[in-house]
Amino acid sequence: MKRCIALLSSIVAALSLLSSCVEVMPKNTEFDSPNTGTYDYTFVLNKALEIDPLNTTGIDLMPYLDWFSSFQFKVYVVDGKYTACEIDNGNIPFSPYTFAIPQGKVNCKFDTSSSPWTLKLDSGDVVAVYKQGQFMIPFQLDCADISYEYWLK
Repeated sequence: MKRCIALLSSIVAALSLLSSCVEVMPKNTEFDSPNTGTYDYTFVLNKALEIDPLNTTGIDLMPYLDWFSSFQFKVYVVDGKYTACEIDNGNIPFSPYTFAIPQGKVNCKFDTSSSPWTLKLDSGDVVAVYKQGQFMIPFQLDCADISYEYWLK
């Protein structure tokens, strides 16, 4: 009987830990920015991760390749809503996007109707994903086994 209670307690504890790790995002709500005014914010790369079957959490490439520091991602907020963005790929010799990077300021919206939330151009192309409190740009280059993620701060 004591073993059964101990096993049951362990299962309950494990389930409560797992449920606390789930990122819950409300659906169909407007994303509230910390400032409800009108402003712009420039994000830079915090991490450039290479993810492969042996390194599932990723290897940060930023310390090894100087060109990553030239990437910039600017968002424009009007009345607390993301309305436009500007992407500068800098000196990076490849693009994280499957579409041509638009030049200059382009209209966009912050889509909270699905999880994870996404920042999309008016064309529907996804510019960035909002995960773990940060913008992230997932992408693939030539090799199917290796993927990449830009994490912005």
